[in-house]
Amino acid sequence: MYPKMLLRVVCQICGRTGIVDTENLVDAYPHWEHYLLQDLIDDDDFLGVFKDFEIWICPECHKKIAEFSGLRRDETGEYYEDWVINWEKLREMVRKFLETG
Repeated sequence: MYPKMLLRVVCQICGRTGIVDTENLVDAYPHWEHYLLQDLIDDDDFLGVFKDFEIWICPECHKKIAEFSGLRRDETGEYYEDWVINWEKLREMVRKFLETG
């Protein structure tokens, strides 16, 4: 369980800012999401000491790299939207921004 905090975050791809409530991290997709740089870019020479750095991606940029694949049911019978992330496209977008800004 996370402590109650409101975090101001910046999208690493587009620079958009937002507020993330740590008590409600998982909204319906697309939403603000954080990733470790080393999970997206496998290049220690490029990342250096920043490989453990967490970055945030905004809902609008997630829409650009994900595809809606329909409604699914969870184990309780509730419906939810299922989205498939194009990880290669996300990696390319993050790397491009890190290199060129």
